[in-house]
Amino acid sequence: MFVYNLETQRKESDLSSYNGEEGVFILAGFSDFEEIENRLGLDLQAHTRFESDEHRDFVSFVFFELMDKALVFEKTDIYHGKNFLLILIEDTNDLHRQILDDLKIGHVPISSGENNLARLYHHFFSNALSKMFDALYRYEEAVTDLEGQILASASKEYFKKIVELRGIVFKIKKHLRFLLHTGDQFVENESGLIPQKLVKNFKNLDFRMNRLFEFSEELCEMTERTLDLYNSAITSRTNNLINKLTIFTVFGMCPTIISGIYGMNFVNMPGLRNQYGYYIALGAIGLSVSAMYYVLRRIKLL
Repeated sequence: MFVYNLETQRKESDLSSYNGEEGVFILAGFSDFEEIENRLGLDLQAHTRFESDEHRDFVSFVFFELMDKALVFEKTDIYHGKNFLLILIEDTNDLHRQILDDLKIGHVPISSGENNLARLYHHFFSNALSKMFDALYRYEEAVTDLEGQILASASKEYFKKIVELRGIVFKIKKHLRFLLHTGDQFVENESGLIPQKLVKNFKNLDFRMNRLFEFSEELCEMTERTLDLYNSAITSRTNNLINKLTIFTVFGMCPTIISGIYGMNFVNMPGLRNQYGYYIALGAIGLSVSAMYYVLRRIKLL
């Protein structure tokens, strides 16, 4: 748990000194919820996505970003009260450190007061949205690259990649749909915890949340088109193979007919006793194959 007292500009080891009057920023894991619940008088097991009353705002959403080329989803709960800002995430030390660095907690003096708590609230969401936008841009690049690979070679291994990408993008869209309601609540500001001069900043967050959701919808459409492209490429590849097999069949048709005729067991077959009959038959086969090749070249099937 990380506790920072905005009044004293000091990091605290816990919430034991919290008196409810001084502004405090808290970054903690869900495993710390019992201590925080008792000290702040909160219900940390709420099941709503957004809840607002005269004392505090509650937001629950799923944050995602790219880490080591993999998309990481992180459930995040935020409680914004008159004298506190609480951010709850999983117990991931690297992510905790990253949030503190983004907010410059402990590096830049932050005075107490509702305005500064609201600024931290806004700054956290702004950074989170920027990272989610960046993740979607990179996924868009991944889908575009995959389309190029499919056009170059319609390998069956790409189907698994498409299915994986589609699953992740639809998961992103599902989580962002819930975030849209949060943006609407920012605009309404029912609790009045967002100062009037910062309302415009939170309206901008609502706008970015809407753009982020629209971006996810576009990515969903892109993955659908990629699947269609893959199916078209596989169909085209199959058709090309069938065409080649058909051409080979056409070349073999005339020799098969001639050999079939002279394979019949009739006594009085023309040329059966001719000493040059074998070579005449081979010549007829060669001529038929050459004629077929010439015709196919003329109609540009070869």
